[in-house]
Amino acid sequence: MKAFARLDVIIQVILIISGLALGLAVMTNSIHSDYMFFPYFLVGGWQIFSVIVHLVGEGTRMGQLRKIYLGMLLFVILALLLSLATKEGIIYALFGLLIFSPFMAFFYVFTCYKELLVYQAKPGNDPIELVGNDGSTPATGPIAQDN
Repeated sequence: MKAFARLDVIIQVILIISGLALGLAVMTNSIHSDYMFFPYFLVGGWQIFSVIVHLVGEGTRMGQLRKIYLGMLLFVILALLLSLATKEGIIYALFGLLIFSPFMAFFYVFTCYKELLVYQAKPGNDPIELVGNDGSTPATGPIAQDN
């Protein structure tokens, strides 16, 4: 899982930077605007794949940040389903996603990066909760302080 976590962060960063570059090219009229939303699907598709791998992957545990991200993802899915009730609702929901999804993408890559740091700090071990109930982290928690 450590190798996938490293690859996951690298791919996400490359996709996000590529998406920003494509958006800049569209804004400067270097590329036709038909490609403007392409990065949303690339980054979002990869992140959904990553979420599924982390959910079903062997030896993974959910940290606090990942739980927050899954809660946001559930909220987005429910909002989209509820927006189907009216004709205008889906337009508002999609517009909201246009603005909200980049924040989710950056939050998820941050989550994966923090989990990668945990993997690298404890070679051969599974990641543990990134922030405990008492606010401690793996490096500052009660176990780390006893050693």
